Amino acid sequence: MSVVSFIWLRLFDAKNGPVNALLHALGLPVDINWLTDHRFVWWSVGFVMVLFLAGLQEIPTDHYEAAKIDGANAWHRFLHITLPGLSSVMKIQIFYQIINCLKLFGQVQIMTGGGPGDSTNTMIRYIYVTGFKKDMFGLAVAQSMVFCFIMLLIAVVQFKITDRKDG
Repeated sequence: MSVVSFIWLRLFDAKNGPVNALLHALGLPVDINWLTDHRFVWWSVGFVMVLFLAGLQEIPTDHYEAAKIDGANAWHRFLHITLPGLSSVMKIQIFYQIINCLKLFGQVQIMTGGGPGDSTNTMIRYIYVTGFKKDMFGLAVAQSMVFCFIMLLIAVVQFKITDRKDG
């Protein structure tokens, strides 16, 4: 993760990165802050897309053919075939992404150090700063226990939701 973070840091540097240089060459005059603007989400998108692609490939094509013969338009096919067919992938992905966001540390530490200000700080980095930068190990342990409880609670909710039988 460290190497990927350094590569992304250099590629998407707002002032000297090759991505913004390419955009300038194409005529866009603005420097885009790719790594500090909250509107740009890129981490783990590839993995999510692979899982959704696998989920799409599991939906039988004869369902789409039958719906088309019955006169269903593209929206109805999406609403009544594709979405229900992807429901198990979506349930797992929602919780997977929540857990990934909660345990995010390396990328933030390397790329932004929690800044500007504390705008990119995460729960794990906050615990790290409390324990190792502020030397408040007791408080960091307490924060870690609360974090562990939150993760267990999310795991229980995920288990209950994904364990239900579709009826």
